[in-house]
Order: sequence, then structure tokens, then C-alpha cells
Amino acid sequence: MDKLEAMRALVAVVDQGSFVGAAVQLEQTKTRLSRLVSDLEMQLGVRLMQRTTRRLSLTEEGQLYLARCRDILQAISEAEEEAASRSIEPRGLLRISAPLIFGARYLAPLWARFAAEHPDIQLDIDLSDRKIDLIEDGFDLAIRISSHTPDSQLIVRPLCTARLLLCASPDYLATHAALQQPEDIASHAVIDYSYAVQRQQWLLQRGEEIRSTRFTPRLIANNGDVCRQFALAHLGLIRQPGFIVGEDIAAGRLVEILPDWRAGDVGIYALYPSRKHLPLKVRTMVDFLHAQLDAAAWNGQPSLA
Repeated sequence: MDKLEAMRALVAVVDQGSFVGAAVQLEQTKTRLSRLVSDLEMQLGVRLMQRTTRRLSLTEEGQLYLARCRDILQAISEAEEEAASRSIEPRGLLRISAPLIFGARYLAPLWARFAAEHPDIQLDIDLSDRKIDLIEDGFDLAIRISSHTPDSQLIVRPLCTARLLLCASPDYLATHAALQQPEDIASHAVIDYSYAVQRQQWLLQRGEEIRSTRFTPRLIANNGDVCRQFALAHLGLIRQPGFIVGEDIAAGRLVEILPDWRAGDVGIYALYPSRKHLPLKVRTMVDFLHAQLDAAAWNGQPSLA
């Protein structure tokens, strides 16, 4: 007996509600399907189905076994599809949503390289800090930045991480009280990022010690580069990822404050609707970004996920 064939027969009989319907679906005879299920029961030593002239019903053992059969057959199908898909070149329209600044500064050069390597993939890029609905808005892939793993019904794949840095301009720091402890932040002008998970509060960590400082922001913006511009204009303190402020710190335009305290990290994630039947064009892009993204240029500490 071919056990996989018997599993397919069992699933078809249950789905169709009869041996006759399953025989039509599988293009087999009713007698052969009945024999396959009977042989399966004999080999397992349990009854999987109760058969009457009017209806078929699964036993408790049959219900459990059917669920396992579905998983096994699905896994085989996906393995076959994946193997087949890798034998062809990725192609087609690939719609991607990504954050504005990160996409323009860091993903755009990677996308240009990707487009040159995969001429049969047409990229349609949407840069915005708003959180789109992939399925409703018709996107294949979204890149998101968050201090927590996105709570999503989508498939979430980590790409890399980047440090959050507290900083301000030298002119601002020269004309305001020195910052020696996290609590000192509350007496300063703070520029808050409105999409942050925690508003009007920063958590800082040094070793095992964690402190929370609350503040009333002087300015609020929903774009990291706007926060950066405010800081460059000597308007206050900001907390932004290294990929936004790293070059300014290196050039002396901004100064990291409380460097002994870590202000946290943000993860950079790829989100897509389903791992099942994942289009090759999406898989190819996600694998490419995972291989290319390296946080070393942003915070001095490479951290590939």
C-alpha cells in the first residue's frame, strides 16, 4: 500500500463527503479508494471511519489522524512548489511599502542594485511613515521599524537592528544645564517622535539598572528626519536611530548625551501576507535585504538578525 496515496484518499473522502465524490476528484474507482482506506485502518490497527448506507463519519482517532494527514500533505505540496519555483527566475510586479527616511537613504541604493540583478522584477515603491494594510492596499511586502516585534497577522521576518541614540546639538548643550543622570532629561526641551511606542517617556538602561524618565515635549513630529532637523536647529533633545543621526554625530553636528546609558534598539522587519505559496519575487527580495542590511554604518555594532 502506498501510504501517501491512502492519506490522499482519506482526505478526499472526508472533504467530498463520500467515496463516490472522492473517486471523481481523484479520478480513481470507488472500490480502490475504499480498499486504500480499509488497508490504512488495518495497518494502523484503528477504525478511522464509521460507514453507513447514508453517511460517513470520522471516529475520534480518525479526526486526529486526518489533521496529521492534512499537515503532511500540505508540507509535501509546499516543498514541491518551493523546489519547482527555484528552477525559474523571479519576475513580475513587486509592490513594497517602507518608511520614508530609511527607504530613501538606505533601501534605495539596495533596491537599485536589486533591480539591476533582477531585470524581470518591476519594483513599485511607496515610501511613507503611515502603517498600511498590505492586503487591503495591495502590497506584496512592507518594511517596518519598531522597538517591538510587530503584532501582526502577517508573516514577520527580522532583518537587522539599530541602536536608538539620545543626542542634541553642541550649541543647545552649551546653553543648557548639563545632563548627568536620566532624570535630568525632564528639565530640558525634548523633541518627541509621535509614532514611538511610548510617548512622553524614555527608558534608559545601564547594565542591569533601568530608569524611566517622563517629560512634556516641546515639539512633536511623526517623521524622524523632522526631529533631526529640529535638533540641528538647537531646539532640544531627540532620540532617534543611528541610521538617522549617526552621520551627524560622526561629523560633530550632534552630540550623543548620556553615552553610558542605552536608549534601546529598534528592529527592522519584513512583513508579508503568507508563507504559504510565497511568490518567488517576494522571497528573493526578503532574502536579498536580509543579506545586505548591516547596522554597522549606523551605530558601530553590526547586528544582523
